[in-house]
Amino acid sequence: MKKFLSPALAVAILAAAPVSASAGQTDWIGISEWKSLESKLRASGEVPVSVQCRDRGGPLNNESGQAKISTQKKDVEWHWAFGSQFQNANYKWVSQGFTQAAGCEYARPKSGVKIKFGVWHKNK
Repeated sequence: MKKFLSPALAVAILAAAPVSASAGQTDWIGISEWKSLESKLRASGEVPVSVQCRDRGGPLNNESGQAKISTQKKDVEWHWAFGSQFQNANYKWVSQGFTQAAGCEYARPKSGVKIKFGVWHKNK
């Protein structure tokens, strides 16, 4: 005999689940735009919860990568890093109790160099 949740129990579970008051997503932005977006997110209590990344082409520098970031209101500490900063940041934040909540990687077309982007969260 199969057991199903009663409608009242299902409603109680859904009511107790954390729900984002607002969620957003950026268009494709460069790293310099992401740096200015960071202050706006922190001021509004929003946190990056997912990230997509891609190569924009051109010379390998801070502006050769682009990211599309989805955000939610959450009460967590967070940090982000990309490119050559990723490995050291990952070690630092994980050793301080953060977990990687979002990340992506892409390879430069000609060189095959892999570029990583990550976001780490830690409950307050």
